Amino acid sequence: MSFHLKRVGIIGSGVMGSGIAAQLANAGVASLILDIAPASLTKEEEALGLSLSDRKVKNRITEANLQQLMRAKPAQLFEPDLIRWIEAGNIDDDFERLSEVDWIIEAVPERLDLKRATFERLEKILKPSQIISSNTSGISLREMLEGRSRAFRERFLVTHFSTRRVICGCWKLSPARKPTPKLSQPLQRLERGFLEKGLCMHATHPISSQIESGWLSSHVSCIQSKRKTTQSRRSMPSLESSSGGRKAAFSV
Repeated sequence: MSFHLKRVGIIGSGVMGSGIAAQLANAGVASLILDIAPASLTKEEEALGLSLSDRKVKNRITEANLQQLMRAKPAQLFEPDLIRWIEAGNIDDDFERLSEVDWIIEAVPERLDLKRATFERLEKILKPSQIISSNTSGISLREMLEGRSRAFRERFLVTHFSTRRVICGCWKLSPARKPTPKLSQPLQRLERGFLEKGLCMHATHPISSQIESGWLSSHVSCIQSKRKTTQSRRSMPSLESSSGGRKAAFSV
């Protein structure tokens, strides 16, 4: 399974979806972020003679959330012009374009029916090299992946991001099943790619009581320059010390 992280697709442009896009932009990774199209026009759109089929209208929710991202304090982006790494779209027009990205992150509201419907639609357009993850923090893998194929499950993760501060992010990662070479090898390449872009990763074992929901927690420190990457890696504890003497199942 060949994997190269060049572009990420994000479904859901709310606080988490747009925040994830910002952290990727800080690392120099492009993203396509999608949200639903509006069901009605605003007064301003009506005055301009626009219709619900106009691209400007259909992208309104995503664009509004990205504008809110730009106004966030503390700032989510290292520099305002990094917004260029984020492309806005909508689910009606752009969903099939997700087949062109390397990694798809689901960040829709915490409703099981929405997540299942999203994954069902995704499975129809996926390519063999893609990785899929959910940003859920409370829905179990078993429930989300009901009805999905084995091939889908083998490349599915839970990735939970903390994006409140631009200088530090936290991920919790969980494979849907025991990591296979199809999943662990791309994740190792993903780790190397992030290190090259100024991000440090460091993993611990999943806690036994959390195995059903499958959390594998890892800490991702977002540093301000590539120059600090080496220093940051040296200062972090070893995997053994951070996980009670147990080595992580794989390197992310």
